[in-house]
Amino acid sequence: MLFLFIILFLGLCYFLFIQYQRYCKANRLYHQAKELEKKDRVDPNNSDKLKEALAVYKQCDRLVKNSTYTKAINRCQKKIDDRLRFQSLINAGRNRAMENYFKEALHNFLKAKKLFSTSEIKQEIDQCNQSIKEENQYEQVLEKSNQIARAGKFQAAIDLLRPAVDNFTRQDGKKLLNKLKLAIKTKSLYQSGLIAEHQGEFDSAIALYKQALELIPEYIDCKLRLAIIATKNKPQRAIDYVKGIDNEQGIYIRGFAYTQLENWQQAEREWSALNCSNTEIQRYNIINIVERDRLKIVYKIEQLVDKKQIEIAKSISIDFIEKYEDHSIVKNNLENYIDPVLENRVWQNKNWTEVVSKTKHSWLEKQDIKSLHNWAIATYYQGQG
Repeated sequence: MLFLFIILFLGLCYFLFIQYQRYCKANRLYHQAKELEKKDRVDPNNSDKLKEALAVYKQCDRLVKNSTYTKAINRCQKKIDDRLRFQSLINAGRNRAMENYFKEALHNFLKAKKLFSTSEIKQEIDQCNQSIKEENQYEQVLEKSNQIARAGKFQAAIDLLRPAVDNFTRQDGKKLLNKLKLAIKTKSLYQSGLIAEHQGEFDSAIALYKQALELIPEYIDCKLRLAIIATKNKPQRAIDYVKGIDNEQGIYIRGFAYTQLENWQQAEREWSALNCSNTEIQRYNIINIVERDRLKIVYKIEQLVDKKQIEIAKSISIDFIEKYEDHSIVKNNLENYIDPVLENRVWQNKNWTEVVSKTKHSWLEKQDIKSLHNWAIATYYQGQG
């Protein structure tokens, strides 16, 4: 028992000795780290001593867990992070200043100054303040040029903007100048297309309009002119040209193209969005045309039924319903007379292979108990044969 007690006591002593050594070593390293931290010259562009001190503080923390060491690590890390943040803000500010965005550069420099107020940063701020007046003048010209361009006066916008860009070179001004030059070229192609179209040279006009669209794909006027030309003999292409153009011209052209395709219902839908007396008259005419065409087709179906040309009557009835949507007279006639007559014909022929094929198709189409029953009966008779 005594021996066991001695062993435990010696073990405890050894543990305390090891801990004491770790504590002494951590304390010694802590003072070394403090000396390294003191040697830091608070230079925002140099963190070497702080990084060395931080590494030693972390050694202390690994040896002994102590709040003093933790606070030292956090303090040292914050100083390093502040310097990195400072350097990042300075670099961002200088980059914006090089691109003549001095107000944005100043914003970065002022944030950097809150971290470290150095003579270097003060000089950068002074230079920005001196250039901001010139930047404001440039931006006023840029905005005025944009306004003139939106009014369609592209050359006047270029004449105003070019001297400003020459004196104060900035990317947004160069970009606008290029866009304006492109707009002038596009407008010239469009004007040439109008002349060719007026002279009846439609192929040349189409080529010119398409060249203009290659330069500015969103040039609506070119799309409208191409659509107008296409309505003469390619109405579907006209519809494609004005797809998504929902101004009055685009809607009118689309509606007109649908009349060329004799899609009266779609034409009426398009023109219903327009508030124009001419289109109201045309809509009224379309409604009359649609009703007249409906009556003609209904009469034709009746004649075909009378002549026992039932299959043709069914085909025309299906086309009619697809074109004019639901029409109770034609639909009822198809379901309650035409389909049953054709079905009876198939059964009367007693060609069971054909009957099975027809009834199977009917079941797949209708998915009701009657068609399933007919398919089962036909299959039975086919098996008997």
